[in-house]
This record gives sequence, structure tokens and C-alpha cells, in this order.
Amino acid sequence: MENANKKGSFKGLLPLVIFLAVYFAMGIGTGDFSNFPLMIGIFLASAISLFMKSPVAEEKSFTEKVVMFCKGGGDDTLILMVIIYMLAGAFYGVASGMHATDTVTNIGISILPSHWDFKRNEPNERCPNRDEIKLLIEQRLYEIQKTILSNRIDGKDYTATTIIKSTTTHGNSKMTVGE
Repeated sequence: MENANKKGSFKGLLPLVIFLAVYFAMGIGTGDFSNFPLMIGIFLASAISLFMKSPVAEEKSFTEKVVMFCKGGGDDTLILMVIIYMLAGAFYGVASGMHATDTVTNIGISILPSHWDFKRNEPNERCPNRDEIKLLIEQRLYEIQKTILSNRIDGKDYTATTIIKSTTTHGNSKMTVGE
């Protein structure tokens, strides 16, 4: 009976209102409603709903909110899997956008985790081709530092992404330890 006395709040509709506002703004702004990826809108509305505080209900932890969100969507394990899949997709998009997957893959081919000193952030003493790998890393750092200094001298704005793009060669000219 206690739940019957609690009143709802317009704040509960806020994720839906924000989703519709963004969707219509993108559709009207671009002239085509199909330009806005619905998964982005759903993800945005879901994230807003998980971070909101209820004005009438007792305070819940983020974990409790996620569990409630998943149960409300049907099978809680399936919905949680969809959330993880969406976050993995977002991470992949960001990582590939900055070419991090190529870099990690290329360096991972040459260096196994057992050959890396994570405290000193360099190949450890047991690493085969240790000196060659350190030389490749130092050459890459030199290229990046040189580009940063050149941009500073020329008064150009730069970000980490623009520096990486300007110092990365794409194509078949990738350098490996054997070269």
C-alpha cells in the first residue's frame, strides 16, 4: 500500500524526452531522420536513466540501477549482454578511430606480456630483440616530439590524434623488428 501513495515525477520521462529532442533536432537539422543512428539515441537515453536520481524513491547504487534496468528490459542476463556489446562497440570505434588497434597489434606481435616490464614501461631483460624494440620505440617517440615542437614553433594547434595521424604512415611501410 505504501507504493500506491507515492507519486511519480515528470523526471522519469526525461530520458525519453531527451531522446526525442535529439532525434528530432538531428532529423530537422540534417533534413533526413535516417541520419541519426537509433542505437546512439537509445544508448544516450539509457545512460541518462542510469545516472538520474529519483525524487521519490530511495537512493540506489549504480549496480542496483543496472540490475533494475536489465530486469525491466526482460531477461536480465540478455539485456546486460546487450549493454556490454554496445560498450565494446563504442570502445572499438574509438580505438580504431585513433588507430590504436593497429599499434597494439603491431607491437603485440613483437612483444609478449611476459617480456614486458610494466613498471619501467619497456621490454625486460628476457625479451628477445630487446635493443631493436627499444630503438623502434625511441625513434617513434622522437618523431612525435619533433612534430609537437614543429607545431609549437609554427603556432599550430594540435591534439594527440592529429599528432599520431601526422606521424603514422599507412600502407605497406610498417616497420618491424626484423627490418
